[in-house]
Amino acid sequence: MEKTVTNTATSTEMNEMEIETWAKAPENKERAKALGLRLIRFAKQPDELLKQPSLGDFEDKAQRWAVANQMKAKMLLMRLAKLFM
Repeated sequence: MEKTVTNTATSTEMNEMEIETWAKAPENKERAKALGLRLIRFAKQPDELLKQPSLGDFEDKAQRWAVANQMKAKMLLMRLAKLFM
């Protein structure tokens, strides 16, 4: 039986792209900065991160993604850090 491989993004990749696009938008700069600082602060405490007060619906979704995809979240933070320096 031949295996068919499709070239579609997984939901994780789509979320990563969505977060990056959102963070790069000028109107989201301050919100993205607050989210990034929170992710850095709680990088080694994912359970505590999820207990923090909401920063907004999008940010909550991004935090859940970051906890589920910690290495990808670190890589994304490094890419986005260049934007805010």
